[in-house]
Amino acid sequence: MASHPSNPLGDRERAAEDLYIRQREAEKAAAAKEKQRQEAQKAAADKDKK
Repeated sequence: MASHPSNPLGDRERAAEDLYIRQREAEKAAAAKEKQRQEAQKAAADKDKK
């Protein structure tokens, strides 16, 4: 069922979907950044051991 452009529910559903997608992308980015940080920390620790 195609929602009409002026259908407020359709707009709200789209906005909720956009928000969900943005949140998922933000979570992925945060997870990647955290993984990178952990790898850098591990590399620094390995360097200290030598």
